[in-house]
Amino acid sequence: MAQTMIGSIMKKNQIVGLIFATINLLWTIHFACFFYKYHFITGILYLFMYPDWFLIVNMTIGIIGFYISVLLFRNKLKMKFFLIIETVSFLVIFVVYSSYHWRWFEGERIEMLEGIKAGEEYCNCLQSAADETERIACSRAIEEKYGDKFSNEENNAFQVYFVMAIESCRHLLR
Repeated sequence: MAQTMIGSIMKKNQIVGLIFATINLLWTIHFACFFYKYHFITGILYLFMYPDWFLIVNMTIGIIGFYISVLLFRNKLKMKFFLIIETVSFLVIFVVYSSYHWRWFEGERIEMLEGIKAGEEYCNCLQSAADETERIACSRAIEEKYGDKFSNEENNAFQVYFVMAIESCRHLLR
């Protein structure tokens, strides 16, 4: 009776350990691929990139999770302790992920909307321009109004969405 109970606990530990080892390994590979692509593959223009610290934190948590999953699989760790560690690590991932994305979302959303608005203004001005001098005046007006946004390297979202708005209305100018 006790032998079958120990056997069933060992099987549960091995099944759970295997599942979590797979999840953590895939998690680590996912963020390692991003890290590799960002640093070693050129020619790709990303609209949104995770910062290095974010990728490293997620890879580290994935490696730690993989290690404790292997310990559970080998019955060197109890299920209760394993679940506490995994729950804490998933909470850390959730807090880091959500705090980063909400902070990003607020700042980038404002820049994005301003970029689209500036692009639409420029496009409308160019559409109503009769000759080349009026088109140059449109360019100067937009540059005066949003000049600091174009010169500042921090405003990538503004610049990207400005160009996207211009490109979307380019077919109207032909």
